[in-house]
Amino acid sequence: MPWQNRAVVGLAALVVGPATVPHQSLSAQLGPALILEDSVILRETDDHYVGQPVSLIPVGDGSFLIADGFSNSVLHFDSEGRYNKTFGRKGRDRGEFAFVSSAGFVARDLVGIGDDHAHELELFELGSGRHIGAVAVSPSALVDEYVVRGDTLWFAGINTEGWTSVGLTTLNEVVSAASSANEDGFVLSPDLLGAPRVYSENEVVMGVLPKVSLDAFEDRLLAGFAASPRLLVANSYGAVLDSVEMPVARRRGLLSDDDLHALKPGPEVTGIFGQVSYLVKVSHTSNGFINTVHQESNYDPATRQMRGTFFVSSARVDGEQPCPDTLVPTSDAGLPELTLEGDRLHVLDQRLGDRGVRTVIRTFRIDPVNCTGGIVGAEG
Repeated sequence: MPWQNRAVVGLAALVVGPATVPHQSLSAQLGPALILEDSVILRETDDHYVGQPVSLIPVGDGSFLIADGFSNSVLHFDSEGRYNKTFGRKGRDRGEFAFVSSAGFVARDLVGIGDDHAHELELFELGSGRHIGAVAVSPSALVDEYVVRGDTLWFAGINTEGWTSVGLTTLNEVVSAASSANEDGFVLSPDLLGAPRVYSENEVVMGVLPKVSLDAFEDRLLAGFAASPRLLVANSYGAVLDSVEMPVARRRGLLSDDDLHALKPGPEVTGIFGQVSYLVKVSHTSNGFINTVHQESNYDPATRQMRGTFFVSSARVDGEQPCPDTLVPTSDAGLPELTLEGDRLHVLDQRLGDRGVRTVIRTFRIDPVNCTGGIVGAEG
């Protein structure tokens, strides 16, 4: 496998120019317009409903996969919101999930969904629902994101052995390994692109803000870290070519590097969620823009409930034309799940109605040219 021989480039060893920073704070600048293109209410039943959504994966035909942490399965709803099928269930046998992951992908007729406790990537056929098999994921890396481009499968997550964050393989090799029950010892392990030093130097940061966000385009990858304000543009060998810092306008931003390094273990550390906004999604568009989603969370220790609000920002890859912090319209009935696909933002939201909780999936087009901060077509 050729990627195993690629050089690992860590941030500590990089000699690159300063991050492109349009402005550290653009409080007067509005964010990109969000234009509602579709809204689907899921037709849930007593047997098939979304209890605790942990990820939303759009399928090319307009349908959606929803990984559900309550049932430890993946539900498939068509473009009209009708239930189609379920992939997996709770358990530790073949085709089951010990703890369904928020990381997954769809490529042609292949569905891949992680199992965070079993350290595996489970593979299914999209059309039939048949379980193909599973491949191992390195126990030293919790994979946060999978991205498919052509036959290449990119994956991201901080690997504490070497403190690297991105890896790649091919779909054919993944399917072959899964079909053969991993007889050749195939393991998904991020071995490219060094993670920011704060992760290796402070275990608290690694514990509370470990997420890596990823997109890939042409021969480049775009990676961001929850504990860093910088997005990294790298080549397919993991060498950083540039970095971009998205400006802060209405969201909270991050603690300073010194404050992050100073975090100490203890029950009060969960309070950091009420102080910062952190990156959860990133995408690159065909016309050269970067889109990001940042999350702000407020944790209630008494109920152990998390409430989240989300902001969309955009800028050109060179950092110009910044459009920061449009507040995404969501309800407060649960914690929404958001997915970026180029200039499309998909939002799974659960809302209280006369007949109880209903699950709604809305699709917005992000318009980075019109920095109005407006929400077009989304009322109620």
